[in-house]
Amino acid sequence: MNFFSETIAIAQNSKHDQFMNSLWFANNERYKLILKAKNKYLQSNGLMLEIGSGGGLAKDVFPDVITSDINSAYNVDLIIDAQKLPFDNECLGAILAIDVIHHIPDITKFFSEAVRVLKSGGGIICVEPNWSSVAKYLLKKHTEEPYNIEAEKWQLDNENASIYGNQAMSYLILKRDKEKFNKMFPELKLVYLKSFDIFSYKRMGSIWLRPKTPILFFPLTKVMEWLLTPAMPLLGLWHLFILKKI
Repeated sequence: MNFFSETIAIAQNSKHDQFMNSLWFANNERYKLILKAKNKYLQSNGLMLEIGSGGGLAKDVFPDVITSDINSAYNVDLIIDAQKLPFDNECLGAILAIDVIHHIPDITKFFSEAVRVLKSGGGIICVEPNWSSVAKYLLKKHTEEPYNIEAEKWQLDNENASIYGNQAMSYLILKRDKEKFNKMFPELKLVYLKSFDIFSYKRMGSIWLRPKTPILFFPLTKVMEWLLTPAMPLLGLWHLFILKKI
């Protein structure tokens, strides 16, 4: 089945509403991008864990992934706190975190746990809001979730971190406070960083914004994004990055 036929089939046969169709389609694209990057940059074959899985959509691309969340949800295997992972030392090959790390109350605890449970050659694969000017403007305008590049610390103070995090977290740890991060976690090396998705809020929607683009137009937006690939670092709303344990 080609890309356009797959899109039509999803639109016609899915029992979910437009929001769920869009959510599945956009996240499926993300997971396929993750699969390609994982196979290229990580060498460990250990277990794969996804934190903050929500609906557990990772299983569509990674059937053997262990899905987890802090709350019970459909297709989630474990209810766990990412700041205290219930795994033995050096038993995981990869940890997936899609739009998650900026919701973790103390990100340093998560990174310490990741270093402990990951095998050498494994890594943390993250998708997070980008720090481009376009991303900062749109994410501040269309969401109630903070995007605070001036935050004095990485830890989150509010009690509703699972909803109201700091969307600028990847900027803080990978750009502004890069030296601090490298000193605290020398075992984790940034090996991949790629910006993507200009139209994802219009296509996918979120808890803050209902999708505006009918699913039948997804192939067109995908082609438009491919044509704009060279400008993704400036225009992309999200980026994928991999921190590899060395």
